Amino acid sequence: MKATKVDGVYDSEPVKNPDAKRFDRISYMDVLSKGLNVMDSTAFTLCMDNHKPIIVFDLTVEGNIARALKGEDVGNHRRVVTSSARRPGRDGRSRERNRNDRRDHA
Repeated sequence: MKATKVDGVYDSEPVKNPDAKRFDRISYMDVLSKGLNVMDSTAFTLCMDNHKPIIVFDLTVEGNIARALKGEDVGNHRRVVTSSARRPGRDGRSRERNRNDRRDHA
């Protein structure tokens, strides 16, 4: 989780640029290629290497921390940064990867 003063990942600083575009979903690689500053680079790399989704939410909205911890939508999105821009499964991994794991263990 990344608690911040904005409600997601933007293409530029939304406080300074009112025309900044928010990404509902974005992949780790897109964040890196676009040079977006989502969080500390070490923490970001650890999440990417371990396929952990990053939930970015506005800390100043009352109840957002509890909603994020419960897995509820925070604002109008949940997992923002993922291994791919596709919607991940419940455990944060892609649905295809979960399907392959089940097949391999059957």
